[in-house]
Amino acid sequence: MTAEEYEATLVMMSSVGRTVQLLDLDAFLQAIDLAETTGAIIDPTLYRAAMTKMQAIKKMALALREFKRAVLEVKAEFGTEGPRNRDRESNTPTGCSTPRGRSTKLSRPGTTTNFQRRSKVS
Repeated sequence: MTAEEYEATLVMMSSVGRTVQLLDLDAFLQAIDLAETTGAIIDPTLYRAAMTKMQAIKKMALALREFKRAVLEVKAEFGTEGPRNRDRESNTPTGCSTPRGRSTKLSRPGTTTNFQRRSKVS
């Protein structure tokens, strides 16, 4: 993974993390539970037709709820800036490589990247 790919992945993860925090997944899952409980009684034909899709949606909502919990734990641990996986001397994400031997430095020592500046504002 190049330094640029690492930075892009970090930005995308932050964006998804902020978005998932807006979702009321507990209420959404309660609505699905209600539909599962009453659907077969109210409209058995519709219930049978929708059951497969509803199970897939429920599976995704459950996964998103766990992801949201993880995001909130990381946010509580690191604050709004989020975790940093940087090599202190080179300011390079650890484990990153670049094609054709280019420098992996994201910025000059003592300066901040655009992502770091945006993170402080958020």
